[in-house]
Amino acid sequence: MREMDPSEEIEFEREMMSNENLLIEVESLRSTFNKVKKLPIKQAPADILKKVRERAVLDQQRQLRSSYKLIGWFGKSVAAVASLLLLISAVLYFFNLEVTSNPHNSTNLLNTSSIQPWVDRNEIIKISDRTNTTQAERIIADYEKSFEKLIPINRVETTSNQRQGVLLTSSPVNQ
Repeated sequence: MREMDPSEEIEFEREMMSNENLLIEVESLRSTFNKVKKLPIKQAPADILKKVRERAVLDQQRQLRSSYKLIGWFGKSVAAVASLLLLISAVLYFFNLEVTSNPHNSTNLLNTSSIQPWVDRNEIIKISDRTNTTQAERIIADYEKSFEKLIPINRVETTSNQRQGVLLTSSPVNQ
């Protein structure tokens, strides 16, 4: 029936060449399709068409009425739930606002002197398991050498835009 795209058609023809049962089935379907195509087109009687049309209109109107009832009930219930949620959230918001704005309520305040910052002091380099031992040793050596490349500058000439202090760099400056 020429409904396949060209790549599917080629693949299907290959399959028909290798499968004899498929070839017989396709040929019988083509023969049936060609016979049906040759049949004359008959029009249904006007009174039958009119009854089918009226019946379809009535069915569609009945379905629309039932869907309007369902949508109306569903829409009203969704609006009620949304209104209820809005009311609850507004009450909670204003209630919490009054609690936090009260200066005598110190239970919400944290004692910052007892809080210690967490500092990760682990200097871990993860080396892929796909590197061999010599590559891993070379990477570790380069990592350890990288700290030696930093040179402290003893004499720093500052302008008004620069900050004074210790400056570490990997390129030597006139010292």
